[in-house]
Amino acid sequence: MPDFSSAYRASDSEYLKASDIRNPIPARIVTAELTTFQSGDSRVVVTLITNEGEKKLSLNKTNFSNLVSFFGADSDGWVGKAILVTTHIVQFNGRNTPGILVQNHPQYLKIDPLREIPF
Repeated sequence: MPDFSSAYRASDSEYLKASDIRNPIPARIVTAELTTFQSGDSRVVVTLITNEGEKKLSLNKTNFSNLVSFFGADSDGWVGKAILVTTHIVQFNGRNTPGILVQNHPQYLKIDPLREIPF
């Protein structure tokens, strides 16, 4: 596997930010839970494990919808799944700004050779 040590810039936050990402980061979902922030907003937050350790990612509607389409609506089924975390340009308050995009990345999944293949 390639060395992704340069993918992160130093960040003190426990949450992943677009500015933390230089290159696409393969990650695995460790947890998915509903979190209420001090602002009163509730969002699904996933904890990701990468070569750099664990980071949390607060899901916007796009990334939440992506995970639902990849892995189903039951977030318990997301745990252990491989994703690719990258950036893209989004509109925020009328301005273009970097945002985080979650993509399905099945080639990073390890296939259990004893598991029955459904075809």
